Amino acid sequence: MRTRQIKLSFLYFVIGLLTTNAQQVSSRMATVHIILLNSQGDDVGIGTVASFQEENEGSKDLRSRFKDNNASSIPFGTYHLRVFTKGYSSAYRTVSVHQREVWVVVQLNVGQEDGPLFFTISGTIQGLSPAKKQLWIRAQGLYSSVIADTRVDRSGNFELAGLPAGIYILSTRRDNSVLDIRSVVVPPPEQKQGTTVQVRITIKD
Repeated sequence: MRTRQIKLSFLYFVIGLLTTNAQQVSSRMATVHIILLNSQGDDVGIGTVASFQEENEGSKDLRSRFKDNNASSIPFGTYHLRVFTKGYSSAYRTVSVHQREVWVVVQLNVGQEDGPLFFTISGTIQGLSPAKKQLWIRAQGLYSSVIADTRVDRSGNFELAGLPAGIYILSTRRDNSVLDIRSVVVPPPEQKQGTTVQVRITIKD
């Protein structure tokens, strides 16, 4: 009788262990959603995931799990994504998958034979002396992975060149303090020609 109780206890232990392991594996799986936008922030619909592969060498490419921009049962990890759709060039992203629902917002640029047209954000800081402490400007894509930094010169001028069309968050900082933050559309809808976008920033000292 005692032997039978021991066997049953061991069986329950094994079942419990397997159930716990299954729950742990399940809890480390995610659903990944991809949102594709153009440079103006408009949804461009369903894309083709050309690659979704973990950064470890020899890892399996999970692109086949995506259907209509969504994929389930993606193990936690860090992945390299390449995605495109008709009329647009491929976009590349590093995607961190460490929660149950992951949303990836990707800007796609219109495919052009000679590559995308590049723009320059040129501006002036007013109301604050750059000579007191060094000022920095950063343009960071709202939907793209583009990040560009530059120093403000002693006259308060700055220039950020080589930016593809898109919506950017433009921030002005001194040391670790953010003095100004704003969105800039490149190019602005009202700008019909030219590749330089002018910005004027006023900061009270």
